[in-house]
Amino acid sequence: MFYASLFSMNHFYGTLEKGIGAIKNLTGIPILWKSLDTEASHIINQVHCTHQTPYCLEIKAHVDKLPNCRFDDNISLILDSLTRKEPFLRKCHGGVIDYIIPVMNEVCYAGCFFCGPWRQPERNCPYNDHTDAYLQIPLFDQEVCHEIEWLLLPYGEFIIANTTVPQFKKGLSPGNAARMHLALSAIKQNLHGSVKAEIIAGACSLSVSRFLHLFSEAMQISFSNFIVRERINLAKRLIENTNQPMGLIAEQSGYTSQSYFNQVFRSRTGYSPGEYRKLARIDTLP
Repeated sequence: MFYASLFSMNHFYGTLEKGIGAIKNLTGIPILWKSLDTEASHIINQVHCTHQTPYCLEIKAHVDKLPNCRFDDNISLILDSLTRKEPFLRKCHGGVIDYIIPVMNEVCYAGCFFCGPWRQPERNCPYNDHTDAYLQIPLFDQEVCHEIEWLLLPYGEFIIANTTVPQFKKGLSPGNAARMHLALSAIKQNLHGSVKAEIIAGACSLSVSRFLHLFSEAMQISFSNFIVRERINLAKRLIENTNQPMGLIAEQSGYTSQSYFNQVFRSRTGYSPGEYRKLARIDTLP
């Protein structure tokens, strides 16, 4: 997700965290927000964006089981949400289920709420050495899930109203849309450093050539030009909303050379970074 300013990003997540925290306190059921925005994990308390039940923590403590958790929370989850488009039950490798509430409209997928985890009475723990923690998880209650869904409705509307995402080419399959959502999230996470096509392609389970072709087709812009555009947009936000020196802004925008950063910034905006800051301060930017 992309926001107008650094301040609005923190305000956005602060408001969201208070809301889901209040619903959790009211119902006693963990509510999580799984966002495509990597900034969420740094701003929102971990109890509101990752499973923290004793059972889940025991599972994640095992290196051999952790990759399954990561897959369940990434491309598989996005694909299910884009395909179903409505709340649904989802079972993870640990044998528990979550009530998933996608937050999306016809043009935007922002993420989803998790309500749970829950245990099903007819199911046994798939990991015998974690049965005690598994049995602490409450039995699934569909009525409670529907009540929580209703309580979360205004927060979903708030998220959509405050979210802007790049639009994909029409007709993109749900699977490829899921990969593009993951790619954009990975790009944003690494925008300040090295963004390599092979790393992003690997995160999307694609070859580099297939990824570059799919990216250009979906975004209507080449991968390299998209990276430059987003880095300059990040630099513009930092210039407008902070007093940081230009050298630091260049570094945070992924440029190791300030002179090269100045050159690229001018070519994209028509102004040097210093000129842009002066114009932003007197609100005369076009």
